[in-house]
Amino acid sequence: MDYGRPLAAAMGIQFIPFDFERKGVPVSATMIRDNPRKHWDYLAPAARPYYLTRVALVGAESTGKSTLAIFLARHFGSVCVPEYAEALLRANGGEFSTEMVPVIMHGQLASERALAPLASRWLFCDSDLITTLVWSEMVLGAAPEKLHQAAQAQKYAMTLLLDCTPPWVPDVHRRIVEAGARERFHARFEYYLEAFGRPYKVISGETFTERELAAVAVIESICPEVPSRK
Repeated sequence: MDYGRPLAAAMGIQFIPFDFERKGVPVSATMIRDNPRKHWDYLAPAARPYYLTRVALVGAESTGKSTLAIFLARHFGSVCVPEYAEALLRANGGEFSTEMVPVIMHGQLASERALAPLASRWLFCDSDLITTLVWSEMVLGAAPEKLHQAAQAQKYAMTLLLDCTPPWVPDVHRRIVEAGARERFHARFEYYLEAFGRPYKVISGETFTERELAAVAVIESICPEVPSRK
């Protein structure tokens, strides 16, 4: 639209036409507003975190969340936010205490904020505050109200809840070994996802390849207009 000429006249400045056919930069502000994700490369870097499609991966111990989150980030050409609690627990020999809960909460939020500017279209989060909430309740017996509020306030386009099909593998930051424990954790995750009204899909499969395919299908169904970067 030739709105430059009347605008220049109204401002009392010289009008100099340039690339009316948009051959140099084949996009308009209207096109970007209509579909920011499709025209991602033309978004201002400072605006990109706002338009990210955020996906959280949650579930009981040893269900393949971290492996799947890294796979999805690579598959879709973006980044993965690691689980802050895992690094903290490893650094403390697997210890998990009430005093660590607010540290984990703020650390997870800060990690997501820090990595969002580096993401492209999608941001895959290995863990979220529901995970901290469930662990606080199931392991410590209670969770602070601020954590409840913060967990409920988190917004994701989709949450992938991994089921307990994979065998449990010991690690320094894992402790839930008794029979049926992972299933109880899984049920608690479902409870909070439902209670907070968060969109989610349960990811299952006998092999990791099956779980990869299921997760990719869910992600592509959210934003089908942008292909994955395989």
